[in-house]
Amino acid sequence: MRILIADDINLEDIEPVLEGLALLGTGGGGSPDLGHETLSINLARGRRITLIDHDAVENDALIVSGGIMGSVKLQKLVCARF
Repeated sequence: MRILIADDINLEDIEPVLEGLALLGTGGGGSPDLGHETLSINLARGRRITLIDHDAVENDALIVSGGIMGSVKLQKLVCARF
């Protein structure tokens, strides 16, 4: 039996999470600074950010994919909103 992982991230987790995203996920060659700022702000506001094992996701689940990291155009638009 495989143990499914569900873990909330904290401020100390941000750098490793961003490194993993850059290498394995949404890395588009842009700066991870916006991702760092976005995660930091949301954690400071008391929001929970939970990473879960992909095997824990049901086959018919709605999945939302983040796409800010690595996109210069989106980075400029999102920074203007902060």
